[in-house]
Amino acid sequence: MFEDVLVVAVGFAFYDCSAVALLAPSAPCTACVSSPWGCHWCPRSHCCITGGSCPTGEVTIYNQNASVGGPRGSQVCPRLGAVKGSPLVPVGVEVTLDLEAHNLNLLGVPLPRLRCVLEVGRGLVEVEASPGGPYRLQCGPHAYDFGASAPQLRAPVYVTVGERWHLDTPSGLHVMLYDCSVGRPDCSRCRAASPALGCQWCPPGCQHHRLCPPGGAPPSCPAPFIHQVHPLSGPPEGGLLLTIAGSDLGQRFEDVAGTVRVAGRPCLPDPARYRLAAQIVCQVPPAEGGVSGPVEVAVGDQPPGVSIQHFTYQDPQLWELHPRIGPVAGGTQVTVTGEELATGPDVAVFLGDLPCSLVEPPAPGTLVCLTTGGTLGEAPLRVQFGKVLRHLTGGGGFHYAPNPNITWAWPRSSFCGGGRIIQAAV
Repeated sequence: MFEDVLVVAVGFAFYDCSAVALLAPSAPCTACVSSPWGCHWCPRSHCCITGGSCPTGEVTIYNQNASVGGPRGSQVCPRLGAVKGSPLVPVGVEVTLDLEAHNLNLLGVPLPRLRCVLEVGRGLVEVEASPGGPYRLQCGPHAYDFGASAPQLRAPVYVTVGERWHLDTPSGLHVMLYDCSVGRPDCSRCRAASPALGCQWCPPGCQHHRLCPPGGAPPSCPAPFIHQVHPLSGPPEGGLLLTIAGSDLGQRFEDVAGTVRVAGRPCLPDPARYRLAAQIVCQVPPAEGGVSGPVEVAVGDQPPGVSIQHFTYQDPQLWELHPRIGPVAGGTQVTVTGEELATGPDVAVFLGDLPCSLVEPPAPGTLVCLTTGGTLGEAPLRVQFGKVLRHLTGGGGFHYAPNPNITWAWPRSSFCGGGRIIQAAV
């Protein structure tokens, strides 16, 4: 009669102190002595035990909730702190890493073998570690490399005790490996790097100053070198944005703010479009049609860099439009003839306010476009070269006529194989 009566219920917690440490490989001591089950830590044996004390001669780090005397809690665990000094590590340079360390004496005398491990990409780099004084652990010396075409790489750091155990390590402990040569292909970009990196221009490339032989670094950067100029033509009214690509085009915008010339005329650079040492974008000034000349950029006391390519001022003219009539539905291929029509990078054709889409790149003497749907009547032709407009010589434009209306077609039938000629009337 009492089959369904619950007299008492109680829950049991089963725990394994050794598993506590295994579940926290980066901070086993902290996990052990912070656990709610009264686990203690044996630092030399590197094991988490249930109650009692560690083997004879070994200090026991008791659980933080223990009431016994002696060291207890995570603050007395042998552990790492932060990287001492700068976390920046140049590749190819033999360096010693300094890590903050606490309570290493609890590991016993003599100290077990300690090794610093850096996770570099998908591999591990291990170097010997030794105490460098109170609260200090030194790794190396060692020359690191990460073999990737990237300027820097974040490398997590930890320390092993003995063959496989980890010293307690704070989350996110890392150093930053960096390569001066990546992303700094010229002297200006090398010298513009943060002073904390210690990069130096040592021909033929940028490298850490400790890798540059005595006397290998020149006192100043070479003259600017212009690789490419785009576009190579523009209208006499000016206002066109000219892009200059090269190397050593200044270490900051102020170096080139007033030193750019196009065909002998000042060209005003745009600070928003300046790219350190690599690109200048300037607004071309007005000039007479037919004027042509190279682009020049000067930096400091160096002679100016002069482009091989020349920029030419061209005065485009529109002579004729053919055909001058087409259906209001659009789709008529129109050819504009003239001279110097391939001027500047942005050429756009309009019939009235409607665009006429170019179907092929502009040629010096012709522009070919396809009309869009419009409204009945005359649509003046205008061509825009950047910000400059040109109209058809003598005026006029394209006439939008009513769409064709087919009123009759013959024959009305055909063989399945096709081939019959059909006549239609509109």
